[in-house]
Amino acid sequence: METSSVSAFKIAVDFVLLAIPGLIALILNLFVTPFQRNFFCNDLSIMYPYKPDTITTLQLALVGVIVSVVFVFIVELIHKFNNSYKYDDDDDKESKILYKWNISPFIQNLYQYIGLLLFGISINQFITDGTKFVVGRLRPHFMDVCRPVLSNGLTCKDLDNWNTYISDYTCTNQDVSDWTLTNARISFPSGHASFSFYCSFFCAFYIQSRMKFGGSKLLKHFIQLVFVTAALYTGLSRITDYKHHPTDVIAGSILGILIAFVVCFYFSDLFKRKINNVLPR
Repeated sequence: METSSVSAFKIAVDFVLLAIPGLIALILNLFVTPFQRNFFCNDLSIMYPYKPDTITTLQLALVGVIVSVVFVFIVELIHKFNNSYKYDDDDDKESKILYKWNISPFIQNLYQYIGLLLFGISINQFITDGTKFVVGRLRPHFMDVCRPVLSNGLTCKDLDNWNTYISDYTCTNQDVSDWTLTNARISFPSGHASFSFYCSFFCAFYIQSRMKFGGSKLLKHFIQLVFVTAALYTGLSRITDYKHHPTDVIAGSILGILIAFVVCFYFSDLFKRKINNVLPR
């Protein structure tokens, strides 16, 4: 099998570029104050009670990343040991040399597809959090978390303030953390929805390109359905938990799908060979 060398510097650059969008998102959450959006006292959409998460951010991140990475690993492992699951137009990579180590095509594929998966997650988090902080939409439970007192000492429960546009107020709820108060201001778009739909559609696009099942016409599509259903459940839970407005979840879902589409169809070679094979020459 032919071999060629690979630069450690290029690999290091890949890791730096992968981390940059995620680091910017982290800085936003730690050090930046979101846009301070005002409200009407009679806005019923922000008067829902505060509830715990059905799916916490940590649970979503761990399960989403681990399941997606393991899924890619399993598919590539099947490719390595059983060619019957590969499409005829899948090109075999040549081995590469990194210093004295031989980098097999299997490791190259893992590096490429898991790297793209994580890069997409980083981009998705950057765009989602950036939009959240710029828009500053109030969550459905904002009033319950904030319990605002107006500059005149009154509250929104006073009928005189019912139709008033409130721009000068103080949150008085001492039972929640500062981060919970900040988090109540970053509803749009839903980060749970964008992350879960990105991971699910990446895996759905990935298996569509990388795996064929000769024994069943529906197995691949059933696996895709499982991923999409999990993302849909995650998004709907954000509405029933009063963490997001329905439009937040819709926007987050669309964002995650678009990023998965761009990563799979434009950043990777998952579909390029298949498209080229049907184009006139």
